[in-house]
Amino acid sequence: MKVPAFIKKITVKKNDRRNKSDSSDNVAPAVGSGESEKEEALMPKPKCRTSQMGSLTISRASLSHGTGNTTGKCPFKHGTVYSGPYPGYVHGNPERGICPNGCKAVINSDITDNESTAETMMREATEYLELYYHERSEEMSGTKGFLPKKERMAQVREAIHETRSYVHTFDELEHGARVAWRNAPKCANRKYWQQLKLLDCRDVDTNEEMYGSCIKHLTKAVACGSAEAYVTVFRPIKPGTCDGPAIWNDQLLSYAAYNQDGEIIGDPKNLRFTQMLEERFGWKGPPDGKQGPYDYLPLVIQSSPNDAPQLFDVPLECAPEVHIHHPEHPELSELNMRWYPIPAVCALDMTIGGIVYSAAPFNGWYANTEVLRDLTDESRYNMLVPVARSLGLDPDTKPGDEPLWKDEVMTVLNKAVYHSFKVSKIAMIGHHNLISMFWDWYRDEMRNRRYCPVNFKWVIPPMSSSTNRAYLGLNKALEYTLKPAYIGGKNFVTLEREHFGKRDTTKSMRMFFTAVFLASFLKGWINKIRQKRQPILILYASVTGNAAAYASKLGSVLRACSQVTFFDCCGTNSADDLQIMTL
Repeated sequence: MKVPAFIKKITVKKNDRRNKSDSSDNVAPAVGSGESEKEEALMPKPKCRTSQMGSLTISRASLSHGTGNTTGKCPFKHGTVYSGPYPGYVHGNPERGICPNGCKAVINSDITDNESTAETMMREATEYLELYYHERSEEMSGTKGFLPKKERMAQVREAIHETRSYVHTFDELEHGARVAWRNAPKCANRKYWQQLKLLDCRDVDTNEEMYGSCIKHLTKAVACGSAEAYVTVFRPIKPGTCDGPAIWNDQLLSYAAYNQDGEIIGDPKNLRFTQMLEERFGWKGPPDGKQGPYDYLPLVIQSSPNDAPQLFDVPLECAPEVHIHHPEHPELSELNMRWYPIPAVCALDMTIGGIVYSAAPFNGWYANTEVLRDLTDESRYNMLVPVARSLGLDPDTKPGDEPLWKDEVMTVLNKAVYHSFKVSKIAMIGHHNLISMFWDWYRDEMRNRRYCPVNFKWVIPPMSSSTNRAYLGLNKALEYTLKPAYIGGKNFVTLEREHFGKRDTTKSMRMFFTAVFLASFLKGWINKIRQKRQPILILYASVTGNAAAYASKLGSVLRACSQVTFFDCCGTNSADDLQIMTL
């Protein structure tokens, strides 16, 4: 893959050497830097890529300007700036640094390919501890068990040398989880990142105990009306291995999907997961055997790759659903729409200071437009037309007409969603307040912290986007990856393959190639029939587009049996074109 020039570009300033020496204070020496012969022997210094500029040779791992900060020397303490996984490239002006120090994102492999696992952990641990002590020293000073920075740095270095890992304190873990939320470029609700509460379950080591912790998490979050954010953290992955716990679901709460005679009942997003549950675990729906559109999926929990995954049902009483109704349109209640109270994401790994936690479910609270899209997107519940008919609107738009009924339906259903959550005393934020608060928070971050990653299309609400200054104010925001971070981990397909092995696709592939052969044969047969029939010429004169739409609709019907040609009498076609057309 060709590397973008702006990422490979290295700017060397005259004061590079002075910056390197001046900014080295209070920074733990990197592995292999010559601190001691023991360190040299345990973790040999990696071969670093170099950039030749005249007589000056610069190691990529030593740069702190013009590329990702890989030494923790940036005065803004953000650590290495990665180009992936968010967004996989640098979104925004590539020539502009993410902070006033000029730090820029680099391709991940440019750093990690030149490091051992222990060296990567040492670098990331050093960067995180620099950030942690920069932000927490004042508040934690005097707290029992809180070590001075130099002492804690030395403790962590020794642990990594001896065990290739180290253990976070409770406050380091909680603050890391909070910073990971603060660094999430797709989240518009980051204003409350400091309020995230840690449920420390690192001592849990069985499927049953993990399930109990997840239910405790849901119960606590829903009991407070979803007004508080929690993260439950299980033991981390052992460095250099895949030995870590896993929750196979995308979220702790989600709805199943069933294919009933070609019709999808439930949330189509989870169809493949539901089919996997039936094929691998024999799960066919609720205990009463009645498959419906709003059946909670069971949790698939695996405490270790060496242990078999188990299914656990989610009790309805710990997460009561919100029934969607409208204060002025009681007819909407007949559609029996509902949604679960909180988004509790568990498909992301949490990485803090080189330690990866593969099972760390966390919750926030919904914005109204999130549930609105879940109910109306064509790839989800697709309730736009049923709601329109319930409201007495005609969704059958005539050719050439604008389907403005969609806007009316979205407005009514949006109000219904927001009203239903409020009546149920479940926290929900409206999209206008959400983007307004994010815009104020973002400006404060840029003034004070001086950096803030943003994914514009995720942060801006899908409704009434231009009604807030953020619509134009964020259009040049940069997106990049900082750690601590929540990063996509193994999905259920990978976990299924690792535990059960690859699926036998012989039958499905045979059916696929048979279908391809039949389609090719039928296409050739139809083309031969069409060529033997009299071609059809459709003439139309269209100014507003109505006639063109009707002509297109007619042509789509006639094209099945004959060759169809169109002639626009008011368009680009001329009389000469009509003369050469064969009838």
